[in-house]
Amino acid sequence: MANPQAEVNYQKFITFVRERESEGDWEDYRSRDNHSLNKQAIAKECGFDRKRINENSKIIEKFDEVVTDLLKKGILTKDSRTGTDKVSEKSAAISNSVGKKTLKFAQECNAALEQELRETKIQLQKTEEKLKHLEVIESYMMETGRL
Repeated sequence: MANPQAEVNYQKFITFVRERESEGDWEDYRSRDNHSLNKQAIAKECGFDRKRINENSKIIEKFDEVVTDLLKKGILTKDSRTGTDKVSEKSAAISNSVGKKTLKFAQECNAALEQELRETKIQLQKTEEKLKHLEVIESYMMETGRL
């Protein structure tokens, strides 16, 4: 490798792989769908960013070997979804994300409206109390003939 840092990163990755093989805890580094490994978690554990895994050819090659080996061992599952299924799942995830944002916005609006309603009720109660007080004064003035 022309870049010495790339070689250092590769060695860190190799060390990481050896540690995982000796400890047997690959399950902690699976992606959510269990079809591959979580590159971000692995990169963080190795002390570099995910970009290094995607750009370093030696790391890519070793990563693919590890994934193939884990598929054979049954730790990872083969992705048997069609391209259409993958797209529809991704669309569903995006739709779910949009739904969550919409729900959060609606909840925030609801909370603001509830606060406004509480304040309006308090103001109404104070106004009703003033009205009762003024009605008592008016009644007194009518009785005494001052009105």
